[in-house]
Amino acid sequence: MKRISFPTLLLILCIAILFSSCASVNAINESPTRYGWGLNATPGWQLGDGPTSLHLLVGYSRIKFDGGGGHNNFWEFGSQFRYSLTKFPDNGIWLGAEASYLSITSIVDGYSGDNPHAGGFTIGPMAGYRFKIGRVPSSIYLAPSYLSRGEFKFMGMSSGGTSTGFYAKLGLDLHLLSLMHAKGR
Repeated sequence: MKRISFPTLLLILCIAILFSSCASVNAINESPTRYGWGLNATPGWQLGDGPTSLHLLVGYSRIKFDGGGGHNNFWEFGSQFRYSLTKFPDNGIWLGAEASYLSITSIVDGYSGDNPHAGGFTIGPMAGYRFKIGRVPSSIYLAPSYLSRGEFKFMGMSSGGTSTGFYAKLGLDLHLLSLMHAKGR
């Protein structure tokens, strides 16, 4: 199976961001707590006239190693389900859940060869507040998730063990072209 190159993935992410965008501050706790930043595309579809929406999640996060020396690249693919406590499209609080698959690459500063890679997943609750910036539906949210990571593999060999921890996002969604709804715009 041929792997998709980084430029191709970056192009796919840029196209997705045209439909919806989210900037986030991310934290991971597997042993020490580490922080980084992320960009996510979370285009949403309002399910009927009801209070629920479904969102596709495609994202990239960069989390530095504790003490420096490199970082982990997290590619995230999943979905979000959101339930509004107010009638759409009014401003208000919403609750939800998120589940995603992670593709994690460990990048060591100054090393230009192949890098160790691991898979993983996250699952957890979400809560946020929906509002409009002009006519653009927007949201600020917190998503603390359970994280399960597999072993890092490098040239067919495993390094380190599996790990569990927490992966949290504090994000701002701007639904530029998604959540199109006659009452919403």
